[in-house]
Amino acid sequence: MSSRIVLLLFLGLVAALTLLSCNKAAEKQSEAKSVESSGHLSKSLPVYKRNFSVEDARAMPGAILKFLARGEDTGGLYALFEAKALPGFEPPPHIHTYEDETYYILAGEVWFKVGEEEFTAKKGEFIFLPRNVKHEFKIMSEMLHVHVGLYPAGLDQYFIDLTVPVTSFEIPPLATEPPPPEVMERMMKLNEQYGIMH
Repeated sequence: MSSRIVLLLFLGLVAALTLLSCNKAAEKQSEAKSVESSGHLSKSLPVYKRNFSVEDARAMPGAILKFLARGEDTGGLYALFEAKALPGFEPPPHIHTYEDETYYILAGEVWFKVGEEEFTAKKGEFIFLPRNVKHEFKIMSEMLHVHVGLYPAGLDQYFIDLTVPVTSFEIPPLATEPPPPEVMERMMKLNEQYGIMH
């Protein structure tokens, strides 16, 4: 084989390797841009600090919620609120189909059943509840104080739709009678809208 043919083969191999390397670099750059545009939405969000004020609080019988971060603050990535609730406030067993939940217990004790697993959680403990798993909880102390995270956001609006503005941070008493039929019908519609199944 002549040296000229060997040289041409060598140059062809170098060109092919260079092209392959450029393609891989372009793919990595494309992946990086994709991650930047989809996975790092927070880069485009403003920094903010929120102190609790009564304007951020909402209540329903047996519970008061103070919103730390709403979906509108986080580009829909998550929502976070602080809740204080009394025993008897608990909802029936249910499934969230749209979001995962987290609980960080600030005070009190709460019993959870998540799928087939049962456990209690106390001050300083963190719980992750994946979506599409039936769960329920029961407050075991005089009051439960907790941070609740929602990933992604959306269910924060559900809680706003179910609650009323407050003028103080006092927990309202539990209802003494069942909700009227029109309230139950509204709750069922909201459950369906927000992907909550019983």
